[in-house]
Amino acid sequence: MKKITRLVLLMLAVLMMLASICQAMGSNNRNEKNPNNEEQAVTTERFVQIYKDDDATYYLDTFTAKKIKHPYLKEDLLDVWLKVESNVNGVYSDPVSYAMKHYYVRLTEKQLQLINTVEFNGENPVYTPDEPYREKNWRTLVPSSSEENCYLIIVEILNKDKKNKK
Repeated sequence: MKKITRLVLLMLAVLMMLASICQAMGSNNRNEKNPNNEEQAVTTERFVQIYKDDDATYYLDTFTAKKIKHPYLKEDLLDVWLKVESNVNGVYSDPVSYAMKHYYVRLTEKQLQLINTVEFNGENPVYTPDEPYREKNWRTLVPSSSEENCYLIIVEILNKDKKNKK
């Protein structure tokens, strides 16, 4: 009798785990409610549009974004890739041509450092050589520039994702 009871309890536990996994996989809602009825953004898309102007549309690659340690100082950096699609008069024009830009983002200062760029034009990707990390390569952002707007949104998105994971 004890063995049957244990077996039934084990089967119930397995079924409950499977049900919760299926429920989590079936949820495609990007704005799910948490127990406090607050909306929280759930990043399920790889490329999230973060900024658009007349020249380009910028997308954050949420799958590769991560925090890393500054090589010389006691601070965190963000390591991000941006997909940049060219626009003509604010309209996306070429579905095959775009660039992937790899940046380090400094959180304590409003600064970016471009590490490398890969341009896709429908044929073979064109790689620019990686820039080695150098402290002098940090660029302070110009107020109201596209880079500053991207910086602010990247920091906001990644801070929200960090809070949602806790």
